[in-house]
Amino acid sequence: MDSSEATRDSASCWAAVKAGTAAVTELVGLLWQVQGADLGALLEALDAMTAVAGGARVAVVAEAESRGEISASQAGSTAGWVAEHAPTLAAGGGAGQVARLVRECARPDLRSVQAAAVSGR
Repeated sequence: MDSSEATRDSASCWAAVKAGTAAVTELVGLLWQVQGADLGALLEALDAMTAVAGGARVAVVAEAESRGEISASQAGSTAGWVAEHAPTLAAGGGAGQVARLVRECARPDLRSVQAAAVSGR
């Protein structure tokens, strides 16, 4: 880890997430520039990013729940809070799945499952 990584804070990481989202959005329109042999590697990188982002969603929900943010909100439930803030999870029961994962993994015997989910594995 270099010194710039050691001094990062949540605000700079959040800005990097926003920049990454913008870059991926822009990349879709530029795929014609990617060499054919590089498309597989690009897909691998996007898949890794998606896995890590999915784990981060679980971590954010767990943090919000542990701080009481969800119970203090008007959402009515963890699944409702997730659906409100992550609309792509609202369809198809994804919000409920994340809420259940967070709730179940709060049990001490399932901490390893939570760690795996948060890491994107």
